Amino acid sequence: MLKHWYRSVIVVAAVAAVFSAGCSRADAADTLPVEHYVRKLGLSFPNGKVPDRALRIALAGSSITWGNGYLDSSYPAYVDDYLRTGLADTVRHDAMIVTGDSRVVKNPKLYGGTAVALAGDGAACEFELEGNEVSVCFAIERDQASGTIVELLVDGKPHEEFTVRNEAPMGRDEKTFTGDGKTVVFDLGRAFTYGHKVLRDGAELKGGLNTQGYGGKFKKDEGYMVVRKYAKGSPPQVHHMVWLAEPLAAGSRLTAAFSYGEAITYARTTIGERDSAINSAIESTYGDGDLSFRMDRPCSISRGLDFRYSDPRAVRTWRFDSHAKRRVRLVVKGGGNKKPSLIVNFATNRYHHIMNAGIGGWHAAGLNTDKGLRSYNEVIAFDPDIVTIEYGTNDDWNAGNTYIAYRSEAGVSEETLRKSGTLWFRDVTPAANDTFDVNTSLLRIAAITSRDITIDPANVSFDALPIPGDILIIGTYHGDNRAVRTRLIESWDKALLKATFATPLAAKDFVGSTDLSELVGRHVQIKRIPHFLGQMTACIEGIRAAKPDAVFALIDTGYSNYRTRLLLGYPKKIAELSHRMGCKYVPTYGAVERWTFDPARPKDRQGFLNTAGNTTADGSARYQLVTDNGTDVFGGGRLYRNFSVKVNGEERYGQGCTVDGGTSFLFKPGLAAKKLKISRWSSRPRGLTTRGCLPATLVFDKAIPPAGAKIEVACSSKKWSGDDCHLQGAPGAAIFGECVNRALRELLTQ
Repeated sequence: MLKHWYRSVIVVAAVAAVFSAGCSRADAADTLPVEHYVRKLGLSFPNGKVPDRALRIALAGSSITWGNGYLDSSYPAYVDDYLRTGLADTVRHDAMIVTGDSRVVKNPKLYGGTAVALAGDGAACEFELEGNEVSVCFAIERDQASGTIVELLVDGKPHEEFTVRNEAPMGRDEKTFTGDGKTVVFDLGRAFTYGHKVLRDGAELKGGLNTQGYGGKFKKDEGYMVVRKYAKGSPPQVHHMVWLAEPLAAGSRLTAAFSYGEAITYARTTIGERDSAINSAIESTYGDGDLSFRMDRPCSISRGLDFRYSDPRAVRTWRFDSHAKRRVRLVVKGGGNKKPSLIVNFATNRYHHIMNAGIGGWHAAGLNTDKGLRSYNEVIAFDPDIVTIEYGTNDDWNAGNTYIAYRSEAGVSEETLRKSGTLWFRDVTPAANDTFDVNTSLLRIAAITSRDITIDPANVSFDALPIPGDILIIGTYHGDNRAVRTRLIESWDKALLKATFATPLAAKDFVGSTDLSELVGRHVQIKRIPHFLGQMTACIEGIRAAKPDAVFALIDTGYSNYRTRLLLGYPKKIAELSHRMGCKYVPTYGAVERWTFDPARPKDRQGFLNTAGNTTADGSARYQLVTDNGTDVFGGGRLYRNFSVKVNGEERYGQGCTVDGGTSFLFKPGLAAKKLKISRWSSRPRGLTTRGCLPATLVFDKAIPPAGAKIEVACSSKKWSGDDCHLQGAPGAAIFGECVNRALRELLTQ
């Protein structure tokens, strides 16, 4: 594993150690033997790990794949490392012998984030590679039109002289617009602009290129911002546009002068730099993804606009008739009117190509139907050998993915309602005596065996009768996913409200349980997700129609907080879809669970009973857990896991003892009681709910510790994802990366 500036070797080693321990029960339960359905890639490995041809892999997905919007973000960074070091030999610039004038340049569009810039005649870099080809990835600054002459020497002998120049359009331009009193966005006609000077009626406005993150806003006294936005027309294009802080008055004149030019780097994208230098500040990876092309309303800087992929313009390849170890030297020979420069990123003996087709907030329907640059048509244009698809995280918000049964409760107090997560409600209706009538997806288990569940019929209704393939979500959730397991319905008895399933359950599948009878009275939900499955199927079939030889792998969802994303059950259906569609299945859910509860992980966040420092029981069944400074253990809107609760030195967690609370969708504080309403599973009604945090609460439901007992509580502060979804800088990126790389290794060796 390369020591990249954004990747931790320590994290990768820890993840590998967990993987070497084997599959957990949850992992095994979610895995199906699909390998014999998967198409073969037809590769050979005549000389060790390097295949006989370069591979092209596209990784489609949501924010889990998107990361922070670059090619090598989130887990695709680890997949890219596997392509470069597991399926090729790669020499980074910092492992080369460099002579002459040089400096290191930084840019997140470079592989590893850095490259070496050789400057002046005679500057050189040298390296060794074994194989039958040598490829070098260069970076070319956006104003390097004159070119740099470079000599390639192989084993000390001149091999070729070539010129590196930027052949993308570059120059200066000026646009003039007349105001109508409504328009706030003005199209500059192209992307990759910089050095802006914007005048309104001859007076210069303060502003510049947007380099902010998600939701970019105007800074104080700024009159404009240059943002990326889809331009009207076909085919879709991303342009730079001037977004004014206020509409241009009718008759007023706006003039925008600017330079333009695209820097050529390892990653190709519509994201450019603020200035001409390749190591200048990078513009925001977010833009306005609106496809209504409205120019009279403020921009929403909240979407990725395009997929990122390795740019063939950045690489030069030399092939040889024999396999051998060769010493390669690149020497700057001159050229142009300015001091000649050559920027070298890395060299490799097999140049695989990779696409990060992740978009934050994206879903399978987006990949299937988007009219911009974020549909599977862009994946097809990349011409992939392997396509991985990771969705589900955002799909559940779409219509057609919901529970199909509910249980009615009357007389629910306002206090109870405000402390309840809203995502499980079908309906909430104000009733008499300041109470509420509630329909909830949380049914009750009346009886359970290893292969069937009978539902308590009291006050239960169905929007649709269960059918084979529907999801059973079994167990009561308190923040620990190990207390809940999923199965797919095999048959349904309407009279008995009894569901059977093929994969047996055991008490040991549920944290702390010793007998399945302990689950009687706990929750069970029934869910159906046809919209997600239909959109996923359409994506696979659409790509496969154009690329019939492509190999597909479907990736699980993340390990969600079930009060913020209703993803329990998705892994089962993704595994089933993989089997049906002849795709490789990538079981990330079980891998994240295995890492999360690895006994070797430190439990470094301590909880105290009601007040800081207190570990002495008072005989209560419930305690609020606080840190050593008196704040809530789940403070900051987190859901921590991997708890230990010791009573007089004996572990009790999961054995009549839970820790409840954490991040949840809740009704907004201060909202009038009469407005606490939900209808037909609209569990996030606009303006009524918000992401909040339930206090960390230690609960004993049996063998309550007596007064004077010592209770020690601790959990792990490090999470696979800070918010149980996104992976920027989180260990989950390495976990997902290892899962995908393992699947790739299995595909390549079939």
